Amino acid sequence: MISYCNCTVLFPNAEHRHCVRHLYNNFKSKHPGEGLKQLVWNAARSSTQVWYNKHMDALRELDEDAWLWFEDKNPAQWSRAFFKDEPKCDILLNNMCESFNSAILPARDKPILSMLEKIRMDMMVRNANRRVACEKWKDLVGPRIKKIIDKIGQRATEYRAHRSGEFIFQITGTGEGGSKHAVDLGRHICTCKRWQLSGIPCVHAICAIRFKKQEATLYCDDYLMPSTYKEAYNPIIYPIAGEDDWEPVEYPIAPPPYKQQAGRPKMKRHKEPGEKEKAPPPPAPKEGKLSKAGIKMSCKICGQQGHNKLGCPITKAKKTAAAGEGTSSGAAMKKRQRKEVNRVPAPKGCTNVKDEVIRSRKTWKKIKQTVESTSGPNVGASTSQSYQQPPTQSSQNPAARSAQRKAADPMQPSQASSEYAAF
Repeated sequence: MISYCNCTVLFPNAEHRHCVRHLYNNFKSKHPGEGLKQLVWNAARSSTQVWYNKHMDALRELDEDAWLWFEDKNPAQWSRAFFKDEPKCDILLNNMCESFNSAILPARDKPILSMLEKIRMDMMVRNANRRVACEKWKDLVGPRIKKIIDKIGQRATEYRAHRSGEFIFQITGTGEGGSKHAVDLGRHICTCKRWQLSGIPCVHAICAIRFKKQEATLYCDDYLMPSTYKEAYNPIIYPIAGEDDWEPVEYPIAPPPYKQQAGRPKMKRHKEPGEKEKAPPPPAPKEGKLSKAGIKMSCKICGQQGHNKLGCPITKAKKTAAAGEGTSSGAAMKKRQRKEVNRVPAPKGCTNVKDEVIRSRKTWKKIKQTVESTSGPNVGASTSQSYQQPPTQSSQNPAARSAQRKAADPMQPSQASSEYAAF
């Protein structure tokens, strides 16, 4: 890794900058909070020193210890307000390094020669594809720069241009207390300093360019033109022969000292505490059926994601209100209807089915004893008289005697036995 001192010697005109995302991760470990985060990023995005000082003063009023944390941090390394105009680069993050590290990830676990060969092949193909893609450009700038200009141009209607000279304009905001900026189209200068930092016309410059009825792409910096783009990728990485055709070397190169580390080598970098991880991709759908795994459900009632109509707060509120009014719906209503079903009334004189069924002869005897004990002497007398009548021709007949017993006493053993036999 090249140190900062060596960079100043090898590249005297290059700037040494810090990644604001990593800078803020170190800052928030001691000074967390959403308010402090917004002020730090606003200070980093400020394109002028005036606005940088305003945001830093607001940070000092909110938390002086947080303001003192930046006391030994050079603002020229993390704020746009102190960046140089020559590089035409206003990037605050090291996304280019992260993209390169992600591209070489499959080659990092290979031996040294295989790793370098894989990186060489990828860079050779990438540079060649960039040269071919540049030939297909239809505008004076690349498609990404064109998209940025179109997005900035959507805000140009919020400003009004006032001519001061042939290429000098006063730009004012249309709203109350709108900002004012001076634009020089000949020198590619705006007082907001965004045009000088990136080389792309800012919203104030586009407002003045439209006043002159010209294209904004004509005023982009030369670094963004196709000729410069081709020159950057003009050096060719030439192909080489395979290892089988290499000439033997008399002095073999000894491998560097290496100590085997414990465990499986890690392929992914360490995530920051507040860094979000990418959601896993949904599984492949089965044949004839589209899987809904990994798809967030949305509610048909309120339109929000994360719940369906059963878990919607509006549905829950309706159920609560209905329960308070004494009404219900769904399963509760069906349960109430089942309870209110009109049942067929039992015949008169029948109190309970269990009381009418005699399950055994022993039970019948107990019931008979209970009836005789509660009926009194009159019943006993009548029964005795019925059995002590003088013998007649009909009484001497066994069938007639059984008929008389049934008529005199309804609860006879024959009836009980017949009911018992039924069970």
